[in-house]
Amino acid sequence: MGHSGHALGILSPGSPEDLRHRGFFGVSAEVCVKAWNKMEELDLLPPSPHFEHYVWALAFMRTYPPNDTTLSTLLGGKDPKTIHKYMWPYIKSLAELENFVVRIAFVAFCVYQLPLTCLCPPQ
Repeated sequence: MGHSGHALGILSPGSPEDLRHRGFFGVSAEVCVKAWNKMEELDLLPPSPHFEHYVWALAFMRTYPPNDTTLSTLLGGKDPKTIHKYMWPYIKSLAELENFVVRIAFVAFCVYQLPLTCLCPPQ
């Protein structure tokens, strides 16, 4: 009733929870978890990682609050110095992750596209 035919509690694309997650963090829950797992796989997570601090970073990047008071309010009244201390390592880790993700896509492009163009004789 009022959920556009989507079941509550299921994080399928377009579900109410997924839309809420995208609205607050800027990405789907699935992408959020995949990025965390990839950072873990590539040893990019900060020491003693906490998922809560990771979602603080996502919320910060999504909203980019204009001041520390707004940031604190956004993240449940936490101390802004504490938030900054724990979220910036995740922002840096996500930035480093870009190098690996982009590189994989570029390698796949080179493997599958470039040889075809190299084998074609010039006309």
